[in-house]
Amino acid sequence: MRAKLFLFASENDLPGWKERGTGDVKLLKRKEKGTIRLLRRRDKTLKICANHYITPMAELKPNAGSDSAWVWNTHADCADE
Repeated sequence: MRAKLFLFASENDLPGWKERGTGDVKLLKRKEKGTIRLLRRRDKTLKICANHYITPMAELKPNAGSDSAWVWNTHADCADE
């Protein structure tokens, strides 16, 4: 699935949404443990811009003011900066 990813930056910058690029999103499931990880790479550079496990605490919510945008929180993203 294709997506444009934004990060809400509130530390060290003015608060607001920062674009992290457009590209394909993959949901990867480990057979042994059953854990699911979200992996997202930028087009052209293939640089990782989202890499984290989907946990029960990562509640997916529709973004206010948009029919096609979703919001979730994660504290353990391992993406390249």
